[in-house]
Amino acid sequence: MVFTVPHALGEIIRRHPQDLYDILFRAASQSLITLAADPHDVGGLIGVLCVRHTWTRTLVYHPHVHGLVPAGGISADRTEGRPARSSSLVPVHALSQLFRGLFRDLLRQERPDLTRPEAVWTKGWVVYGKPTVQGTEQVLTYLGRYVHRIALTNHRLLSIEDGQVGFRYQDSQTSRWHTMTLPAQACIRRCLQHVWPQGFHKVRYDGLGSPSIVPSCTNSSSRW
Repeated sequence: MVFTVPHALGEIIRRHPQDLYDILFRAASQSLITLAADPHDVGGLIGVLCVRHTWTRTLVYHPHVHGLVPAGGISADRTEGRPARSSSLVPVHALSQLFRGLFRDLLRQERPDLTRPEAVWTKGWVVYGKPTVQGTEQVLTYLGRYVHRIALTNHRLLSIEDGQVGFRYQDSQTSRWHTMTLPAQACIRRCLQHVWPQGFHKVRYDGLGSPSIVPSCTNSSSRW
């Protein structure tokens, strides 16, 4: 799953990362857990592993959350498994609306002092989901890149000379590689905007993956 906020909120999040990254994480995981609990969908508690990501392939600021979710959950009494439907985990359109509503409510409750463009609450927010048809190993490798890598890795750097930095990037639509050259200060600025706030966790677990849930599940008679 991928949860993305509108571009108009990007600058606000960049100026207040400590609070708004936290809100972004919670809105993403809580909306997914809430919707999955509906009997029409999973009908149980699911687990969510969330990873924060803030850059595009050209280092532009683009805050969003990647989520890894099992195809099912467990019942409220922890006695039986509840598999997801084969067609989809949850309705993506409904998830998008719930994600937007939770983000808005959390922002108003916890940072009422912030001025935000009201138009973002009437537009559709982009939430994307697809099954991991590539297999578990490939999915974990894919997410692992966001956990351990920085915005601009050494193998992408092509040149640093005459106050210019050249690097390569891959087009997400065509998979072709291109070259971009930026003034050194502009390149540094693009990189620094992706530095994580000190002490903040880049990966979070919720639902079945939460430390408060796991002990009670593993100590019960049922296995999941």
